[in-house]
Amino acid sequence: MMERILEPELMEDMEQAIAYAHADFATSHQLRVTWFHERFGMGSQPASILDLCCGGGDMTFRFARAFAHAHIVAVDGSQAMLDIAAQDVKAEPELAGRIQFAKAFLPSDDIPQGNYDLAMSHSALHHFHNPLALWETIRAHARPGTMVFVSDLQRVESVETAQRIVRERAGNEHPILQQDFAASLCAAFTPEEVREQLKTTGLNSLRVETIGDVYMLIHGVFQPE
Repeated sequence: MMERILEPELMEDMEQAIAYAHADFATSHQLRVTWFHERFGMGSQPASILDLCCGGGDMTFRFARAFAHAHIVAVDGSQAMLDIAAQDVKAEPELAGRIQFAKAFLPSDDIPQGNYDLAMSHSALHHFHNPLALWETIRAHARPGTMVFVSDLQRVESVETAQRIVRERAGNEHPILQQDFAASLCAAFTPEEVREQLKTTGLNSLRVETIGDVYMLIHGVFQPE
Protein backbone atom coordinates (compact mmCIF):
# COMPACT_ATOMS: atom_id res chain seq x y z
CA MET A 1 0.00 0.00 0.00
CA MET A 2 1.42 3.38 -0.97
CA GLU A 3 1.89 6.22 1.49
CA ARG A 4 -0.67 9.03 1.60
CA ILE A 5 -0.22 11.83 -0.91
CA LEU A 6 -1.68 14.84 0.87
CA GLU A 7 -4.03 17.25 -0.91
CA PRO A 8 -5.22 20.72 0.18
CA GLU A 9 -7.48 20.64 3.22
CA LEU A 10 -9.91 23.24 1.85
CA MET A 11 -11.52 23.70 -1.56
CA GLU A 12 -11.35 27.50 -1.68
CA ASP A 13 -11.01 28.12 -5.41
CA MET A 14 -14.46 29.05 -6.73
CA GLU A 15 -14.02 27.25 -10.07
CA GLN A 16 -12.99 24.09 -8.24
CA ALA A 17 -15.83 24.48 -5.75
CA ILE A 18 -18.41 24.92 -8.52
CA ALA A 19 -17.11 21.89 -10.44
CA TYR A 20 -17.43 19.75 -7.33
CA ALA A 21 -20.69 21.15 -6.00
CA HIS A 22 -22.52 20.82 -9.32
CA ALA A 23 -21.16 17.44 -10.39
CA ASP A 24 -23.60 14.57 -10.75
CA PHE A 25 -23.26 12.79 -7.41
CA ALA A 26 -26.97 11.94 -7.22
CA THR A 27 -26.54 8.17 -7.16
CA SER A 28 -23.55 7.93 -4.81
CA HIS A 29 -24.84 10.62 -2.44
CA GLN A 30 -28.33 9.15 -2.20
CA LEU A 31 -26.71 5.79 -1.46
CA ARG A 32 -25.34 7.30 1.74
CA VAL A 33 -28.87 8.06 2.93
CA THR A 34 -29.79 4.45 2.14
CA TRP A 35 -26.72 3.19 3.98
CA PHE A 36 -27.71 5.26 7.02
CA HIS A 37 -31.20 3.75 7.08
CA GLU A 38 -29.79 0.25 6.66
CA ARG A 39 -27.42 0.63 9.60
CA PHE A 40 -29.55 2.62 12.03
CA GLY A 41 -33.03 1.50 11.00
CA MET A 42 -35.91 3.38 9.42
CA GLY A 43 -37.16 4.23 12.90
CA SER A 44 -34.15 6.44 13.60
CA GLN A 45 -35.37 10.02 13.27
CA PRO A 46 -32.68 12.48 14.40
CA ALA A 47 -34.15 15.84 15.34
CA SER A 48 -30.77 17.61 15.40
CA ILE A 49 -27.88 16.93 13.04
CA LEU A 50 -24.31 18.25 12.94
CA ASP A 51 -22.90 18.00 9.42
CA LEU A 52 -19.15 18.58 9.50
CA CYS A 53 -17.37 19.66 6.30
CA CYS A 54 -20.66 20.06 4.42
CA GLY A 55 -19.06 21.37 1.23
CA GLY A 56 -21.64 22.57 -1.28
CA GLY A 57 -24.45 21.17 0.84
CA ASP A 58 -25.75 18.33 -1.31
CA MET A 59 -25.51 15.74 1.47
CA THR A 60 -26.92 18.26 3.95
CA PHE A 61 -29.97 18.75 1.74
CA ARG A 62 -30.47 15.02 1.22
CA PHE A 63 -30.52 14.34 4.95
CA ALA A 64 -32.81 17.33 5.49
CA ARG A 65 -35.27 15.83 3.01
CA ALA A 66 -34.96 12.39 4.60
CA PHE A 67 -35.70 13.79 8.08
CA ALA A 68 -38.38 16.40 7.63
CA HIS A 69 -38.31 17.60 11.24
CA ALA A 70 -34.55 17.78 11.70
CA HIS A 71 -32.63 20.98 12.34
CA ILE A 72 -29.16 20.81 10.80
CA VAL A 73 -26.01 22.77 11.64
CA ALA A 74 -23.80 22.51 8.53
CA VAL A 75 -20.14 23.46 9.00
CA ASP A 76 -17.36 24.04 6.48
CA GLY A 77 -14.08 25.92 6.40
CA SER A 78 -14.42 27.06 2.79
CA GLN A 79 -16.37 30.25 2.20
CA ALA A 80 -16.67 29.38 -1.50
CA MET A 81 -18.44 26.12 -0.64
CA LEU A 82 -20.71 27.77 1.91
CA ASP A 83 -21.69 30.46 -0.60
CA ILE A 84 -22.71 27.78 -3.09
CA ALA A 85 -24.71 25.90 -0.45
CA ALA A 86 -26.48 29.04 0.76
CA GLN A 87 -27.43 29.95 -2.81
CA ASP A 88 -28.62 26.47 -3.77
CA VAL A 89 -30.81 25.98 -0.70
CA LYS A 90 -32.87 29.04 -1.69
CA ALA A 91 -34.60 26.80 -4.23
CA GLU A 92 -36.11 24.83 -1.33
CA PRO A 93 -37.37 27.32 1.28
CA GLU A 94 -38.61 24.55 3.58
CA LEU A 95 -35.07 23.23 3.87
CA ALA A 96 -33.55 26.68 4.23
CA GLY A 97 -35.54 27.26 7.40
CA ARG A 98 -34.04 24.17 9.02
CA ILE A 99 -30.38 24.54 8.03
CA GLN A 100 -27.88 26.81 9.77
CA PHE A 101 -24.55 27.26 7.99
CA ALA A 102 -21.42 27.99 10.01
CA LYS A 103 -17.86 28.67 8.85
CA ALA A 104 -15.27 26.85 10.92
CA PHE A 105 -11.94 25.18 10.31
CA LEU A 106 -11.72 22.12 12.53
CA PRO A 107 -11.06 21.99 15.38
CA SER A 108 -13.03 25.12 16.27
CA ASP A 109 -14.88 26.79 19.10
CA ASP A 110 -17.19 28.42 16.55
CA ILE A 111 -19.36 25.33 16.07
CA PRO A 112 -22.72 25.84 17.80
CA GLN A 113 -23.14 23.66 20.84
CA GLY A 114 -26.16 21.41 20.70
CA ASN A 115 -27.67 18.19 21.92
CA TYR A 116 -27.07 16.52 18.55
CA ASP A 117 -28.82 13.27 17.74
CA LEU A 118 -26.54 12.67 14.74
CA ALA A 119 -23.01 13.81 13.94
CA MET A 120 -22.01 13.11 10.34
CA SER A 121 -19.42 13.91 7.71
CA HIS A 122 -19.13 12.84 4.10
CA SER A 123 -16.11 12.70 1.79
CA ALA A 124 -14.07 14.95 4.05
CA LEU A 125 -11.83 12.75 6.20
CA HIS A 126 -9.24 12.27 3.45
CA HIS A 127 -8.72 16.05 3.22
CA PHE A 128 -7.42 16.32 6.79
CA HIS A 129 -3.67 16.45 7.25
CA ASN A 130 -4.42 15.66 10.89
CA PRO A 131 -7.49 13.39 10.86
CA LEU A 132 -7.84 13.53 14.64
CA ALA A 133 -9.27 17.04 14.18
CA LEU A 134 -12.44 15.51 12.74
CA TRP A 135 -12.78 12.74 15.31
CA GLU A 136 -12.06 15.04 18.25
CA THR A 137 -14.71 17.46 16.97
CA ILE A 138 -17.25 14.67 16.73
CA ARG A 139 -16.44 13.52 20.24
CA ALA A 140 -16.68 17.08 21.58
CA HIS A 141 -20.19 17.51 20.18
CA ALA A 142 -21.54 14.04 20.89
CA ARG A 143 -23.42 12.85 23.95
CA PRO A 144 -24.09 9.26 25.03
CA GLY A 145 -26.44 7.88 22.39
CA THR A 146 -25.48 10.27 19.59
CA MET A 147 -25.41 8.48 16.25
CA VAL A 148 -22.19 8.92 14.26
CA PHE A 149 -22.15 8.39 10.50
CA VAL A 150 -19.04 9.17 8.45
CA SER A 151 -18.50 8.11 4.85
CA ASP A 152 -15.27 8.46 2.94
CA LEU A 153 -12.94 6.95 0.37
CA GLN A 154 -10.32 4.35 1.18
CA ARG A 155 -6.77 4.66 -0.13
CA VAL A 156 -5.86 2.77 -3.26
CA GLU A 157 -2.68 0.77 -3.82
CA SER A 158 -1.10 3.08 -6.38
CA VAL A 159 -1.51 6.23 -8.45
CA GLU A 160 -2.19 4.00 -11.45
CA THR A 161 -5.08 2.33 -9.61
CA ALA A 162 -6.51 5.75 -8.78
CA GLN A 163 -6.32 6.79 -12.42
CA ARG A 164 -8.07 3.60 -13.54
CA ILE A 165 -10.91 4.09 -11.05
CA VAL A 166 -11.36 7.67 -12.20
CA ARG A 167 -11.59 6.57 -15.84
CA GLU A 168 -14.14 3.90 -14.97
CA ARG A 169 -16.33 5.91 -12.61
CA ALA A 170 -15.89 9.56 -13.55
CA GLY A 171 -14.61 9.52 -17.10
CA ASN A 172 -17.30 11.93 -18.28
CA GLU A 173 -16.97 14.42 -15.44
CA HIS A 174 -15.28 17.83 -15.49
CA PRO A 175 -11.45 17.52 -15.74
CA ILE A 176 -11.09 19.37 -12.42
CA LEU A 177 -13.35 16.81 -10.78
CA GLN A 178 -11.43 13.90 -12.30
CA GLN A 179 -8.15 15.35 -11.03
CA ASP A 180 -9.59 15.88 -7.55
CA PHE A 181 -11.08 12.38 -7.42
CA ALA A 182 -7.72 10.80 -8.24
CA ALA A 183 -5.98 12.97 -5.66
CA SER A 184 -8.56 12.03 -3.03
CA LEU A 185 -8.09 8.30 -3.64
CA CYS A 186 -4.38 8.79 -3.00
CA ALA A 187 -4.93 10.96 0.09
CA ALA A 188 -7.50 8.71 1.76
CA PHE A 189 -6.85 6.49 4.77
CA THR A 190 -6.94 2.72 5.05
CA PRO A 191 -9.56 1.10 7.30
CA GLU A 192 -6.78 0.05 9.67
CA GLU A 193 -5.55 3.62 9.99
CA VAL A 194 -9.07 4.83 10.76
CA ARG A 195 -9.47 2.19 13.47
CA GLU A 196 -6.30 3.52 15.10
CA GLN A 197 -7.68 7.07 14.89
CA LEU A 198 -10.88 5.98 16.63
CA LYS A 199 -8.91 4.21 19.34
CA THR A 200 -6.79 7.31 19.91
CA THR A 201 -9.82 9.59 20.26
CA GLY A 202 -11.91 7.26 22.43
CA LEU A 203 -14.45 6.43 19.74
CA ASN A 204 -14.03 2.67 20.03
CA SER A 205 -17.79 2.11 19.90
CA LEU A 206 -17.77 2.99 16.19
CA ARG A 207 -17.39 0.39 13.46
CA VAL A 208 -15.28 0.72 10.32
CA GLU A 209 -16.94 -0.99 7.37
CA THR A 210 -15.61 -1.22 3.80
CA ILE A 211 -17.99 -0.83 0.87
CA GLY A 212 -16.42 -2.40 -2.19
CA ASP A 213 -12.93 -1.23 -3.10
CA VAL A 214 -13.54 2.53 -2.97
CA TYR A 215 -15.71 3.52 0.00
CA MET A 216 -15.83 2.97 3.73
CA LEU A 217 -18.33 3.83 6.43
CA ILE A 218 -17.58 4.65 10.05
CA HIS A 219 -20.76 4.35 12.06
CA GLY A 220 -22.25 3.55 15.42
CA VAL A 221 -23.64 5.08 18.58
CA PHE A 222 -21.30 7.12 20.74
CA GLN A 223 -20.67 5.57 24.12
CA PRO A 224 -18.03 7.36 26.21
CA GLU A 225 -15.45 5.13 27.79
